[in-house]
Amino acid sequence: MTYAAAPDVAWTVDESTEAPQSVLLARMPGGEPVVLPASAAQIWLVALESRDAGEVVARMADLTGEDAETLDAPVRDLLDDLVGRGLLVAP
Repeated sequence: MTYAAAPDVAWTVDESTEAPQSVLLARMPGGEPVVLPASAAQIWLVALESRDAGEVVARMADLTGEDAETLDAPVRDLLDDLVGRGLLVAP
């Protein structure tokens, strides 16, 4: 099982900007829109294909060339925030 967008969340990749693109999401109906810019958007997209936070960190390290230890806390913090806000469901 991987992370997943919460069942009541609608989201889309904003392709009108240059890469890295942003992700727009909101709880439906009537939720406040949330914009995940650049790296946060990339973390969202990677999370949707990952089994756990450790895998998200490792994949982000591969994509960015950053050290996994450096990325660990900020990536986990964002994932925890998204889960806490009911936007993302943890595996």
